[in-house]
Amino acid sequence: MKPIPSQRLQAASKGKGKIPGPGGFTLLEVLVAIAILAISLTTIYGSQARSLVLASEAQFRITASFLAGMKLAELESGTASPVNDDGEFGDDYPGYSWKTTVEDAVFQDIKEFSGIETDARKVEVTVSRQEEYGYSLQAYIVPA
Repeated sequence: MKPIPSQRLQAASKGKGKIPGPGGFTLLEVLVAIAILAISLTTIYGSQARSLVLASEAQFRITASFLAGMKLAELESGTASPVNDDGEFGDDYPGYSWKTTVEDAVFQDIKEFSGIETDARKVEVTVSRQEEYGYSLQAYIVPA
């Protein structure tokens, strides 16, 4: 057994409570540090997961608005007839589908248009991706 040097004995006898020696962390300090690290990593992980969801939604909205505008342009130009229909965008946009809902335009609720006879059609184009997200665009089309 090694004898304790006299300096250590003097420090211990002066009531400092600790025998001076090599530095280290107590178990409590290590547990507190691990708890702080766990809370921080959980918060960062949650933020990252939420940002991925938001990025996916933003990508859908950008693509869906483009595709809905493209489908509406087909209906306005006469390339496609304005009827209730649905379909998919094919291999260029896998998972994206569209649905058009067409009905007679009713302007009776608008004072300035009441009494005007027109064959305008109210067209709603809805673009969805794998039934997860949906985007709708409405317009009024007057046949030429």
